[in-house]
Amino acid sequence: MKNKFFVRAVLLFWLMSWFSLSAEVHAPAVTEYRCQKIFELIRVLDGGHPIWEIEKEITDLDTLLPETRKEFGDNAPTLKNRIRQAILSNKALVKTIRWALTGRKETKDSVDLLKDIPRNVKFNYVIHGEGNGKGSGIAIGRVQVKIPKLDDLLSKHLLLANLHPDVRYAGEFWVDDAGVIHVSNNSGTYTPNGKYITNGNLEKVLRQIFPSAEFNFKTEAVDAFAIKEAQKNQPSKLAKLGDVIQTVAHLDLMFPMQKHYSKVILKTAKAKYTKRVPIRELFNVINMDKVKEKENIERAERIEQAKAEISAAGGLTRELQKKLFTEDEPMSVVRDNDGRYVAFDGNGRLQSLEMVYGKMSNVEVEVEFYEEPDRSAVDFMTWVRKWRELDQKGTGE
Repeated sequence: MKNKFFVRAVLLFWLMSWFSLSAEVHAPAVTEYRCQKIFELIRVLDGGHPIWEIEKEITDLDTLLPETRKEFGDNAPTLKNRIRQAILSNKALVKTIRWALTGRKETKDSVDLLKDIPRNVKFNYVIHGEGNGKGSGIAIGRVQVKIPKLDDLLSKHLLLANLHPDVRYAGEFWVDDAGVIHVSNNSGTYTPNGKYITNGNLEKVLRQIFPSAEFNFKTEAVDAFAIKEAQKNQPSKLAKLGDVIQTVAHLDLMFPMQKHYSKVILKTAKAKYTKRVPIRELFNVINMDKVKEKENIERAERIEQAKAEISAAGGLTRELQKKLFTEDEPMSVVRDNDGRYVAFDGNGRLQSLEMVYGKMSNVEVEVEFYEEPDRSAVDFMTWVRKWRELDQKGTGE
């Protein structure tokens, strides 16, 4: 009798231990929010515009992601930015939109979320500490639903964060057909530091939330997904006239002066020589994405295919540039008054490289460096970047 009691006690203890262990390794719960039913019925918010929140006590969060990010904290203090910030960060507006987006909710676990999440669709994410009456965790919003302009507005990082006082990181991700999650830090609202991707800290945080997932990380990456999306959205032949008009509009009145001062640099520089500079230290003087988007995409595809060669060469050499690019002249740079390497020739090539490697990449590029040109040209290159609001490295939302 005593032996039977002992066996039963051991079995009961083993079962309790097993259930306790199962609870510990179980994926954290996900709260799925969809819009108030009335908005979906009248087709204002098609598909319910889902938001997912996962509350999870993140171990060593203060060590892994120690910086609290302030919305628009790194934006240039221009009048345009100030007006935009005042509108987007208005508490009443944010709370009203959040109310519209979170009218219905249900609970599932994070394994279900990863299994059910649509493939090849872009999402925004925000990682936060404790606050707003909740513990630490992550908020996720689908960027692509139906109407691009509306989708972009309703998936803003600011809305996902719900004016959270302790945002630690933010960016974009998408899941490919193989189930790999491609993650970047592309957020113009919170501009998180790319070093937490390169040192592996972001991955350590995300693995606590999605322990079974496979990740691919890039700093501010547009990567293959954006290239593929941009290809699908190429303008038709009927839009060519519109493209010409748009190109002229985007070049702005400073373009002729930019061309003039580029010639001044070529003529007056005391010396020129080939120099290796990492992508993160190279800055544009004009946004060529708006002028020659198709060329940038095609060039980015060639770079993507040649990544192994570039890695083997220790960077993008002049020889590889001749092979990959149609331009005869090398990328040409000068130091502006703030000490930045500014590309006065080769802006499109630089933006194609940023599409593939990210804007904060350490991949080195061989450029033609022009030393100590006429001061008027340096002053212009410094001023025109600020005039075009290109003072920040990365402007993605």
